[in-house]
Amino acid sequence: MRDSSIYIGYVAKTHGLNGDFSIKLQGTKEFCQLCLNIKNIYLEKDNNPLIISQTQINAKIFLRIKVKSIRTREDAKLLLTQNVYIKKGDILEIDKLKKTQNELTDFEVIDENAKVIGIIESIDYTRIQPLMIIKKENKQILAPYIAVFISKIDKKGKKVFVNFPDGLIDICAI
Repeated sequence: MRDSSIYIGYVAKTHGLNGDFSIKLQGTKEFCQLCLNIKNIYLEKDNNPLIISQTQINAKIFLRIKVKSIRTREDAKLLLTQNVYIKKGDILEIDKLKKTQNELTDFEVIDENAKVIGIIESIDYTRIQPLMIIKKENKQILAPYIAVFISKIDKKGKKVFVNFPDGLIDICAI
């Protein structure tokens, strides 16, 4: 099922005594708003859908939900930390947005001196400023993903040309 699904986040906390819980969403503000339209979710350990009866966005990144089959706080606690998915095709806008957000994965990042910085593993949209997670040998570089630093994207050649301030890559390496 995971090939035909989209990861949206994980169960982060419970609310009250009636089985409500929140999913910490992994995406942009636009993605979080689109998640209000979700009708079914799937947990990582279960292929049966949980049917949603209510949704609400809290603190911009949490989707508070009520599902029909969970009625107690104890049942909701059993879901904590589980990854949450939706099926591809359930919400076409989310499918399209996720495809766009992930299109630079595996692209080579090259600076203005034609030096290879590394390969984009992913882009983290859950922060105030999105970050490119760039892999180089045994290092990870968390570089800002903002238009002012990107000089060119070559989709055919799978390359992203950047113009970072001097020393930024050294500071951002983990």
